[in-house]
Amino acid sequence: LGLGNPLAGLVKTLVSEVCGPTHEKAGMALTTGAWSLGLVAGPAVGGLLSRPAAQYPDTFGESSFLKTFPYILPNLFTAAVALLGMVLIYFNLSETLHKKAS
Repeated sequence: LGLGNPLAGLVKTLVSEVCGPTHEKAGMALTTGAWSLGLVAGPAVGGLLSRPAAQYPDTFGESSFLKTFPYILPNLFTAAVALLGMVLIYFNLSETLHKKAS
């Protein structure tokens, strides 16, 4: 779970603020479902992308870079998903704490 682990508390707080009391249960259920999907899909995608030169020799067999770094593709994929999530959150999530007018 690593560096993304503190996000669990932040996501629950955000769901309660954004969804409000009427839809909070559904928001928490979606959060749990997404977390569970990631726990299943993450290792599957990592396994498919690891050691591409050995697993897919017709496509990646000649790549000395992928032979030297056989686990670079799962790491790059994870970094790309994290970056995409960060960009989507930055541009689409509005502030929930409204400042008081002076």
